[in-house]
Amino acid sequence: MQSVHRSIWKAMITKYKIPTKIKDETETEKPFDSWDQNEIKRVENDAMTLNIIHSTLNSNEFFRISACTTAKVAWDLIQVTHEGTPKVRRARKITLIQEYEPLEKPSWKCNRGLLTLSTT
Repeated sequence: MQSVHRSIWKAMITKYKIPTKIKDETETEKPFDSWDQNEIKRVENDAMTLNIIHSTLNSNEFFRISACTTAKVAWDLIQVTHEGTPKVRRARKITLIQEYEPLEKPSWKCNRGLLTLSTT
């Protein structure tokens, strides 16, 4: 995504929010006519990012995220589906560390001019 444009990547990792205005201490959606250039650009980037995500998926993955309305929501769903939640990822990492901790790296020792491989 970064190869297309950094703003595309940013749209994928940050939550998009429809532009709003505050009137009488109430937050309401801004009409499209009153959006500034930055707000329009953010909407375009989010739509472009979601389109890129949709176009790169197979049909099963596409149907999984087809109801997502923003790139961030779609990306998060894909990430959780394939990598698990942060808690699951942390548990996997701890398990791998515990499995490989007892293994020692082999070292090379020089005995009377001969190199030998030692596991101690």
